[in-house]
Amino acid sequence: MRGRGTCPVSLDLHVRGQRFRDRPAPALSLENDGYYWFLQPLFARLRDECGKSLDLYGDTQFTRDDFPRLRALLTEAERLARRQPRTWEVHLGTQLRPAKRELRRTVDRDRLLELIAAFRALVDAADELGGTLECIGD
Repeated sequence: MRGRGTCPVSLDLHVRGQRFRDRPAPALSLENDGYYWFLQPLFARLRDECGKSLDLYGDTQFTRDDFPRLRALLTEAERLARRQPRTWEVHLGTQLRPAKRELRRTVDRDRLLELIAAFRALVDAADELGGTLECIGD
């Protein structure tokens, strides 16, 4: 399995727009960890719905027309996260070499909720500033 839990891989999200020429734009990184893989089924559904995905290995750009869909995704993610225990294990995938084993990582509900809130703040910032949300995978 390429990268899942074994390599430092991330998806970097940045607000892009005219207003950030002289200062850094708001940004967030989603790592190849239990937090990303908890959200990944929602990201896959987003890809199926609109053809844009939040993928560790791909790039995409979300525009103002996409922001309502992203907000709905984040609302659902928050609802799902609040149903979880304080901590739990998320399956990342299966390592095949050197020996087969299931890869799991512990997720902390409060940290996940903070990540979702930070993601929502990026969408809101991009929307308020008339910018886009650029997502760059490794």
